[in-house]
Amino acid sequence: YFLDRRESDPAGDQWTMDSFAGAEVGVKVTAASAATPRVSHLPTQVIYAIVPPPDPEGPFAEAVLALNPWVYWKMGDPGTEGWDYSGNDRHGTYVGGPTMEQAGALPGSYDDGAVLFDAVNDYLRSPGVFNQAHATLLVFYEYSGTPPVGSPGWVAGCVDGDGAVTSDKWIEITTAGKVRCQAFDGGGKNAEDPDVLTAGWHMLLIRCDGSTLDLWVDGVEKHSVACGNTFAGYSVPNVHVSGKNSPTGRLAGKRDEFALWTTALTDEQIEDLWAASLEEPPVGGGGAMMVGGGGISVSSGDVVVGRPLGITVSGGS
Repeated sequence: YFLDRRESDPAGDQWTMDSFAGAEVGVKVTAASAATPRVSHLPTQVIYAIVPPPDPEGPFAEAVLALNPWVYWKMGDPGTEGWDYSGNDRHGTYVGGPTMEQAGALPGSYDDGAVLFDAVNDYLRSPGVFNQAHATLLVFYEYSGTPPVGSPGWVAGCVDGDGAVTSDKWIEITTAGKVRCQAFDGGGKNAEDPDVLTAGWHMLLIRCDGSTLDLWVDGVEKHSVACGNTFAGYSVPNVHVSGKNSPTGRLAGKRDEFALWTTALTDEQIEDLWAASLEEPPVGGGGAMMVGGGGISVSSGDVVVGRPLGITVSGGS
């Protein structure tokens, strides 16, 4: 989907894939012995078909998009760009070189991959500023079971540049292994899960509605505190998945399915998102299907049935 490629052809020319959006592609060829670009001697053995990522499939993606997010990074795409599936073209930038295309949070074929961030300098950054008084922020995080040492570890949120003090609406894992969030309404407000987080994937969500700050873990509201309209003074793109603010530290681990809204989702909407994330793909979606007893073999599906069945096939042979 995303290319940043430089090659030399047999004539010694240098050619690059320039920046592009969607399916628009720019190709620039610079001759080795000429001062101006030219289009010639392209390496004919290399052919590219460049298209935007396909529309996301599955009940969770459908549930997210039905709620009109400000940004939706599925985080399953290769390359250095975090594709925004919301339709708002807020494609993020990966910094530091995280490991892409890892096993993700969603079940079966609905999992299109996740991103593994280190605790050194990896993060995903938005192209612009988010500074809404009301908001809902959701991210899946795979917890190792070992809490951070020395300071809480940042999962995702809003910060005025990596490591900055100015920050708002973020999720962290404490040194006790609990999920905590903070928002700023003129003063810092914290909500913390009383339970220690278990190892594995979790859907972490914070909601700010102008009167409360709510922390949800896996579709269950864990803590709510009084909190007014949330804001901070941002000067640079500020939505970060992984990374850190001050005083939190960096937190290694996989993140997936990040979404952010300019509204406070309802309890029912949050519960529906969690339920959608658990839905398994239908049986028979791929592989070979064999039905014994009738001499029937079907070349798609992944079900094996070892007893005679009555089957009607329409439109086939």
